Amino acid sequence: MKETPNPPLNTQILQQFSDDWNYLDVSAKNVLLRPGQQPDTLLYVDKGILRVCVDSHDGKSFNKTFVIEGMFYADLYHFWTNTPTNYMIETLEACKIRTVPLALVEQYTNNNAAFQRLFLTYMKSRYIRHEQREISLQTLSAKERYIEFKQLVGPMENRIAAYHIASYLGMTEVNLSRIKRELSSTELTTSPS
Repeated sequence: MKETPNPPLNTQILQQFSDDWNYLDVSAKNVLLRPGQQPDTLLYVDKGILRVCVDSHDGKSFNKTFVIEGMFYADLYHFWTNTPTNYMIETLEACKIRTVPLALVEQYTNNNAAFQRLFLTYMKSRYIRHEQREISLQTLSAKERYIEFKQLVGPMENRIAAYHIASYLGMTEVNLSRIKRELSSTELTTSPS
């Protein structure tokens, strides 16, 4: 689940659309995309954290991913299939975001061989990230998933509510709290005096 930003790739993509970005300052708890809407935007987070989630039929919300500073996100599945999204994208805190129309991204991809290679590299990284997350959910224990998450987001973890982290990791908030306590006591007993 190594979901880290890729600075060289991101810089190239950001430069490609330098004249086309729409810059937004968005407050916390703001919904950028709702279920039933047609996604049409590539997002880049300069500052802040987004969550992408889906609601079940019984009203529970499941976090699909977090989009942290220095990362892109687009609901490409629903864009490419021309179907309304199932996802909600919400700011977890005040954010500075850049947006560009996905139609423009597609136009660049179709008409510019250099950008096509760049976008293919980006799509490969998205696919790998997706596969790693799926494997993690299927093969790692809850504790191992949490440790992996901590390595991924580092201090940004403190900016994400525990119930959101628990949902993302496929566990209850109570289980996450227990794991945190267990790891904290282990760190205290193994740290040098």
